[in-house]
Amino acid sequence: LSTRPVILQHHVDDLICTSLFCLRCFSHFPVLSVFDPNTNFPTGSRLLGHEVLSLYLEALSRTRAKGWAYYSAPSWFTQGSQEYVASLCLEKKHRDQIFENYFRGATVHIEPEITVSNPYSGGLVIMQFIAEEYGEDKILKVISSDAATFDDAFEDVLGSRSEFQKAFKAWEMRKRKR
Repeated sequence: LSTRPVILQHHVDDLICTSLFCLRCFSHFPVLSVFDPNTNFPTGSRLLGHEVLSLYLEALSRTRAKGWAYYSAPSWFTQGSQEYVASLCLEKKHRDQIFENYFRGATVHIEPEITVSNPYSGGLVIMQFIAEEYGEDKILKVISSDAATFDDAFEDVLGSRSEFQKAFKAWEMRKRKR
């Protein structure tokens, strides 16, 4: 008999479904249906999706036989991955609006190591970059990696830091030009 709960599957679709479940089940509650006046989308349900994902992702890392623990990663990765997956539950126009707001306001330094001014906005920007340039599945592959440390998992899945930095800078330049 396995000690791993059935709900813990290693697929991005499952993470999205977890958030969608939260949004659908709880969006009718008044406190969760509050609309942000700046963006006109429900903040409460997105917040709930973000927080439920934190539990799911931590549980996912604890169910592995070996490997790094989710909350041993830098906060830009933990908060960014939760923001990214929670944002996938929104309509595309709202998701794009969040990204644009975060992208404009985020300060992301990629060298000598990744640092951000705000782990939520900067983390989402980095996750968006990973999804666009490497594929969404790479985010979950880092999370589900059985590497000993986050840094090892990051490099195993995404390659060397220098290549990542180079690709991020090129991506950021393209985004800023539009």
